[in-house]
Amino acid sequence: AHDRDARVLRFGVQFSPHNVIDVPPLQKHPGDYRPGDYATFGDVLIDGSGRSVGSEAGSGLITRVDKAGAQIFFSMAIHLHRGNIAAAGIGSTDPHKNLVVTGGTGAFLGARGGVHVVENGDGTGSLKITLR
Repeated sequence: AHDRDARVLRFGVQFSPHNVIDVPPLQKHPGDYRPGDYATFGDVLIDGSGRSVGSEAGSGLITRVDKAGAQIFFSMAIHLHRGNIAAAGIGSTDPHKNLVVTGGTGAFLGARGGVHVVENGDGTGSLKITLR
């Protein structure tokens, strides 16, 4: 599909507080995460007027930690008025995350495309969904 065939949805994000589940063996010092530890999230999506228009929820499972940082497998669902969009992919602690759309419900049934999340570092960010 060409870019002109893409449908793009853009939202602001109000991120939930950082919630990491430390599974045994437990951390020896703060930030000592290991494969198997994971984070959960439940964030609010807002439109350009600042109104809540949906949510995103999911988890990030740490799959590798080395000197370069952490590799994280993200799985999430985006809930909007007309249906849900599911996305997943491998990322890191970098504030820019790119995931693949794996499907949808309602108006998004059979969805495919990509999701780009940006964390601003202040509890806010942006979500861009490109459907093809």
